[in-house]
Amino acid sequence: MRSHTLTRLALIAFAVPPAGLVCDAPAIAQTSTHAFPSKTIRIIVPYAPGGGTDILARLVSERLGPRLAQTILVDNRPGAGGTVAAGMVAKSAPDGYTLLLADMGPNAIAPGLYPNLPYDAAKDFAPITQAVRVPLLVVASPSKPFSTLSEFIAFARGNPGKATFGSAGNGNIGHLAGELLKMQMRLDMTHVPYKGAPPLLTDTARGEPDVAFTSHASSNGLVGAGRLKVLGVAGQVRPAIPGGLQTMGEAGVKDFEASTWFGFAAPAGTPRPIVERLHGDIVGVLGLAEVRDRMSVLGMEIVGSTPEAFATHIQREIAQWGEVVRRAGAKPD
Repeated sequence: MRSHTLTRLALIAFAVPPAGLVCDAPAIAQTSTHAFPSKTIRIIVPYAPGGGTDILARLVSERLGPRLAQTILVDNRPGAGGTVAAGMVAKSAPDGYTLLLADMGPNAIAPGLYPNLPYDAAKDFAPITQAVRVPLLVVASPSKPFSTLSEFIAFARGNPGKATFGSAGNGNIGHLAGELLKMQMRLDMTHVPYKGAPPLLTDTARGEPDVAFTSHASSNGLVGAGRLKVLGVAGQVRPAIPGGLQTMGEAGVKDFEASTWFGFAAPAGTPRPIVERLHGDIVGVLGLAEVRDRMSVLGMEIVGSTPEAFATHIQREIAQWGEVVRRAGAKPD
């Protein structure tokens, strides 16, 4: 009986907020690991339905619900490059019932791109896990006189001021990857921004711009139809997709890494036991063969990192892309 009483006191003590904050009894009960979860959980997705982020969120939510014995709702809140959704979650109660499908746009690039964000990407979230990594590919029209990254770099070096690279928009990862390549290899290339991947890849297949930085999911249809060729991967690790793709390292570009990623995060201040509970169940879902296979079709590689590893990754990405934004003078659309 004494042991049971001490356990209850310990749980209550853990849930008590810092001095100066007021927390009523129901709120204390909700933040205890014993009570969590006791109501519907929302996953806020920063983009419109139908894309890779939305598919990932729904795959996870459908399988996470039974594990937590609660309904998991996917709530799409697009706008301002994902910062609308991120700001919404940052201001939510830190109780585990509102989660963000975090990605490098609002959580790593935006801090360097937007001067007045409504949140602090490094401090206002409690990372849960990096769910997937999405390698970035470099593609071109089959009519181009280069077929590998090495050959394109040689082409760009031999045609200063004439070589072009396209992306799905100013300030996105495709744009910054091209800028990073320019900086590291001292290339004189021109960026051609588009309003999304479809028009970018349609024009790239026609021959202008010379290359595009894009994802496997976006380009796979045109590649399969023979309208685009893949020159290589914008990183050091060859992705698990068909074709012996050349890596940046093999093309002589060392320490170059440009990949998209998605993960799950809660508002800062979410109790550690709740973060650990969510981490264990989300990683368990990510480990399911059906989820892994579906993500693989979309060119997404399962990660399932610890909260600490995800936090470190986010910090590193904020620093890297913030420097690229500063040096390139990139501005959002």
